[in-house]
Amino acid sequence: MRFVTDENVARLVIEKLQAAGHDVQDVRAIGLAGAGDDEIIALALRDRRIIVTHDKDFGQILGYPLKEHGGVVLIRLRRPTPINSWHALKRVLAAVPEETMSGRVVVVEETRIRVTGGKIDQNAPGSG
Repeated sequence: MRFVTDENVARLVIEKLQAAGHDVQDVRAIGLAGAGDDEIIALALRDRRIIVTHDKDFGQILGYPLKEHGGVVLIRLRRPTPINSWHALKRVLAAVPEETMSGRVVVVEETRIRVTGGKIDQNAPGSG
């Protein structure tokens, strides 16, 4: 999959995504640290990337009213340590097909994954 990571995503998460074979652009590495959400959304649209973030503003901007986008994975954990964030993202990758993410906001929490317009079964592979 192709991702763009917001500046609040830990480098460990980026490294783990890359090690798993994903194409990842980190906004810090490409000179977009501090960029506005709309600029990151435009990059993701142009390059057909899924945004990975901890920033709930992305879910609000893209979900209400729905804007065109390639998808957002919003990591919402009580303890968003780098390793906890990576494990949460792994659950998303195992449970939510790439085509399902397109145009949707996927919110991953400790005990569930929510997708705009639907819900993913927590008994799906990788959810435990």
